[in-house]
Amino acid sequence: MRKKIRKAGFTLTEMVLVLAVGALLIGGVFYVYKTRIEPNRWVETKMQAFNSVIAAIENAKSAKGGVYPAGSETNLGNATDPVLRGTLGAGATDLQGWTYSCPAGVGTTMTIGIWVGDRPNNEIVQVLLNRVQASSSFTGTYTDGNLLSVTRSGVVCQ
Repeated sequence: MRKKIRKAGFTLTEMVLVLAVGALLIGGVFYVYKTRIEPNRWVETKMQAFNSVIAAIENAKSAKGGVYPAGSETNLGNATDPVLRGTLGAGATDLQGWTYSCPAGVGTTMTIGIWVGDRPNNEIVQVLLNRVQASSSFTGTYTDGNLLSVTRSGVVCQ
């Protein structure tokens, strides 16, 4: 009788199976990252920027004696209103594409345009809108495009 001598190592079939399982795991991790983690980070970043803008606008309101600064399609990335610019501070460069409008008068509507051109997908913009509406007195809608407009009615701007 002959004894079978087995050489040490893995067969080609075993190696292919291990590589296939590894590829499936890596694909699953990539899918979760692209569909869950990255969009949630995007929403969190936008919410932090939105909260900073709201704080700056409220500070400008306080500095102007209780009225919001009037403006028309002001680009928050390079706002020229000295009070608004001063309260936005150095972080304003992250707000390129964001807009602020508040026509002078009593009972007007303030509008903030949130730049969403860097969105991972359109559905995530609705998640952002829901978060904005849940955390503030702003309302808004998003149809498509690169700007999400949120409004607050009944304000005084000067």
